[in-house]
Amino acid sequence: MRRQLEYLLELSERPGVRLQVLPTVYVEDARAAFTIATQADRSDAAYLVTGMGGMTSADPDDLANLHERFASLQAEALNVRDTRALIRRVIEERWT
Repeated sequence: MRRQLEYLLELSERPGVRLQVLPTVYVEDARAAFTIATQADRSDAAYLVTGMGGMTSADPDDLANLHERFASLQAEALNVRDTRALIRRVIEERWT
């Protein structure tokens, strides 16, 4: 686990990577894992992971819903700096 957490810290230092921890109390609000990908032409597509597999959508209503959900979750998450500090603290407290 320590090495995995250290790897997350390494990734979080890369350009364009912003790692944020979402408190577990909000995990239920997420309901499903999803990714929003912005294409070269600036159009978006989403991939949702569900209990039955995955699905891809470029439907504007789906994308609007997912962008809103992402914004809500991001607002509840720790900021990038506090996320790194939490990961470092967990490494030192639990995985030394």
